[in-house]
Amino acid sequence: MPKFLLKQWTDVQGKLVLYRRVPTGQVTKDRVSAKSVGCEDKLYTFEELGEHATVIETKLMSPLDDKAGKIVASLIESGGHELTEPEMIWWSHFLLSMIMRTPESVKSLKAVAVEMWDAPNAKIQADYDNLKGETDPATFEEWAAADSPEGGQLLGMKLLNSLTMNKNVAEYIRGMSWSVMTIDKGLPPLLTSDRAIFSSNGLKKYDGQLIMPLGPRHMFCAFNDKDYEKEVQNMPAKLLVDTARKLITVRAQAHVYANNMKETEFVSKWLGYEKIASMGEQLANGWKAEQTSVTNPALPQP
Repeated sequence: MPKFLLKQWTDVQGKLVLYRRVPTGQVTKDRVSAKSVGCEDKLYTFEELGEHATVIETKLMSPLDDKAGKIVASLIESGGHELTEPEMIWWSHFLLSMIMRTPESVKSLKAVAVEMWDAPNAKIQADYDNLKGETDPATFEEWAAADSPEGGQLLGMKLLNSLTMNKNVAEYIRGMSWSVMTIDKGLPPLLTSDRAIFSSNGLKKYDGQLIMPLGPRHMFCAFNDKDYEKEVQNMPAKLLVDTARKLITVRAQAHVYANNMKETEFVSKWLGYEKIASMGEQLANGWKAEQTSVTNPALPQP
């Protein structure tokens, strides 16, 4: 969870409220510093790559977060209508990164890359047979071992980069109808979680949408269809806010973040209510099931 987003829920002391479910099933709450939560140590690190081990963090996620942090203020101020073209492109990739970068998603992609590199399937061997030269080893497995013992981690790094910087999906997000909704102070505040963005199942569908709270009183929305967008905007305000709060909470894996101590009942009811696999888990399972080539993995489509 990017720190610049968590800060939107903090008080003057830089603290927010962390809700989490403990092993007993009870939901606890604690006031914590935004700096101390929202991250998992070495999540993006590929230990075997030496000096390149932290490339995903230093060259991809951190620059994306830096740019997105500056764009948020413009989004809130203009309602999403005054961004420059470069800003819209960067924000599209940031949204894509938010879909891909959850801990369970990243871990699944890292694991499947190593698994498929270490135990190549028939599809990969067929690709290799078509590409190998006269002096190359007979099997992909032999070639991989000789060429790059850390190849599985290198592949995992390339997968994360390719998925986050997927031009086709980012361009589709860029072309959706964007807006930032302002939530009246008389309504409950928005929440965020370790699944901070809600992505519908298929962005090209009539109800295709991306929803991400930018703070307790602002919510970024991207809709595929403007008629559906009008339907959402015409919903009673209380219902709209309750729905947004629920969408962010039901898919949370462990943590929900708020700006107040009064959300225990709501979070207890909805935290983790929907057991939806992350995008990385879905892709990893699909690649294994379809025996997709690791040299040219199928990327997600909108």
